[in-house]
Amino acid sequence: MKYSFTLIVGIFFIILNHQTISQNSNKTIPYQFVYDDEMVYAKEVAINFIDIVTEDIIKTFNLVENNPFNKLNYPEIDNKAPDEKNKVYQINDIPIESITLPEGNLVLRQKLQNPEQYTELTGSSFYQATVDGDFLVVKYSFYLTSFGMVLGRSDAILIFDSKGNLLHKLNNFDTNVREWALTDNGRYFSYAFGGILDEWSGPFSDAGYKIIDLQKNEIEYEESFSNQISEIRTRSFDNMIKVSYHSINYLYILFDFTKNRKYSRYFTRDEKNLWKRFTKKGLEIYVGDRQSNKYKLLSFDSDFKVEEIK
Repeated sequence: MKYSFTLIVGIFFIILNHQTISQNSNKTIPYQFVYDDEMVYAKEVAINFIDIVTEDIIKTFNLVENNPFNKLNYPEIDNKAPDEKNKVYQINDIPIESITLPEGNLVLRQKLQNPEQYTELTGSSFYQATVDGDFLVVKYSFYLTSFGMVLGRSDAILIFDSKGNLLHKLNNFDTNVREWALTDNGRYFSYAFGGILDEWSGPFSDAGYKIIDLQKNEIEYEESFSNQISEIRTRSFDNMIKVSYHSINYLYILFDFTKNRKYSRYFTRDEKNLWKRFTKKGLEIYVGDRQSNKYKLLSFDSDFKVEEIK
């Protein structure tokens, strides 16, 4: 039971990474993923930045060696999970507030009462690499758990261009980073936080999202919801940021910073099943059913709630 959370999260990250890489593997991109085929599940361990003209390797970034959470000064636990490149630590009889990390902030679970009662702690590191348009995004995460309950998180985000240049390093988060998105032009970075992170009752924190203007290096917009929301999702569309969640109905929010506009609309499950695709003007939905060859446009300007971004 003590290591079940590490195993489950490790397998989840392996599947997520495999899906992420496979989506890009057939495209001509200046990134080459280097895998460790000796593992139970092949996982990328490094990234080569490729000159698409000469096909020469420009730079190599080792995901494992550069993982800041693989260098902690705590006793290691023999990790039997398939994702064995990530280290697991035994952190016992150390006050949570005394735990030190080489990167980022250890963000504690909201409403965590009597943290001194947790004396048997496990620390686990994970990493994820994703090609997003013209950029490569590497996410490093550290989980602090006690018998499967997530007590704390720390996250670091690295954003590279196609030449292997580190454009941005984000590691001063005051929440966990659950999911992220980057606009096509690389200017706006959004991330969701909070919600349910483990099998224990109650969320890690209230769910919400933040949008960072990477050019200004400041938060452009943020919003937090009640703890009734279990998960916030965020994606990018062209140079727009998309945020969604559902309770009874589905709420979709889109941010167009070129127009300083925030668009939002609720959808029922039946309406959502008729979606065709988002365009720069709005959302195309099928008329009647998904087998129909007819569809209409729900305009951002007239069919969504429109607000000025403040």
